[in-house]
Amino acid sequence: MSKKLNPLHSWSMLIGLSIIWGSSFILIKKSLEVYSPMQVGALRVGISALCFLPVLLTRRSRFRWDKFKYYVIVAFCGSGIPAFLYPFAQTHIESAVAGILNALTPLFTLILGVLVFGKVFRKNYLLGILVGFLGVVLLSLQDLRLNGLTGLIFYFLIILATLCYATSVNTVDSFLKQVDSVTLSASTFVLLGPFTIAYILNTDFFELLINHPNGQEAFYYVFILSFFGTFLSTMVFFYVVHKTNAVFSSLVAYLIPIVALFWGYYFGEVIGLVELGGMACILLGVYLSRNY
Repeated sequence: MSKKLNPLHSWSMLIGLSIIWGSSFILIKKSLEVYSPMQVGALRVGISALCFLPVLLTRRSRFRWDKFKYYVIVAFCGSGIPAFLYPFAQTHIESAVAGILNALTPLFTLILGVLVFGKVFRKNYLLGILVGFLGVVLLSLQDLRLNGLTGLIFYFLIILATLCYATSVNTVDSFLKQVDSVTLSASTFVLLGPFTIAYILNTDFFELLINHPNGQEAFYYVFILSFFGTFLSTMVFFYVVHKTNAVFSSLVAYLIPIVALFWGYYFGEVIGLVELGGMACILLGVYLSRNY
C-alpha cells in the first residue's frame, strides 16, 4: 500500500492546483475571443495529448489493459467532456461565476461516492461540503439577480461538468489507484487526442491563427491552459488522489473560485459583499473538511 502524503504536502499541492485551475477560466474567456467553444475544447485536449504522448510511449508497459474501461471513463469524464462544456458555458457566463460553480465538484463527489461507489459516510465531509456549497449559493445569487433565469442552461452545463469530474475522481479512487498518476494521466489524454486533433484539422483554426489579429495571442492562452492547466496539473491531481482520497482531492474546487474571483476583479468584474461572504463560507468549508 502506498504511503500517504503528510498534511503539509497535501495542502501545498492542493493550493498550487487551485491557483493553476482557478486561472483556467480567464484563459478560456480570452481564448473565446478568437476561437469557437469547440475549438478551445479540442485544442486543450489535443495539445495535452501531444504533450503526454512521449510520456506514455516511455511508460506503455505500465498500461493496464484489464482496466481499460475505467481509463475510458476517466478520459471522457475527467478530461474530454468538461473541456468542451466550460467554453460553451462561458460564452454566456463570466469566468468568475464559472469558477464558483466549479465548487459543486466535492458535493457530487461525496454523493456519488456514497451512493454509487460504496464509500464510507463521514459527517465531517458532509458538513464541510455543505458549508462550502452555501458559499457557492451566495455567490451565485448575485449573478442570478442581475441576469435572471435565462442563463440557467449555461449554469447546467457547468453543473454537468462538475458531475463528470466527480465521476472521474471516484473512478480513480475506487479502481485505478494501482496505476501510477503519470501513466494514468498520459493514457486518458492520448485516448482522446486523435479525435480532437482530427476535429481541429477540419476547422478554420489555422486561418484564424494566421489571419486573425489576435489569433496568436489567443492560441498562447490556450497553450498555457493546456500545458499548465491540463498537462502538468492533471498529473499532480491524480497523484494527490492516489495519496489521499477522492473527497479530499476534490476540495481543490473550493479554492478555485477564490482565484477565479481574483482574476475576474482584475479584469473588471465587480466583487461585493455577497462575493466576499461566499468566499468566507468556502474557506470555512475547506477548514471543516480538513481531516481526511
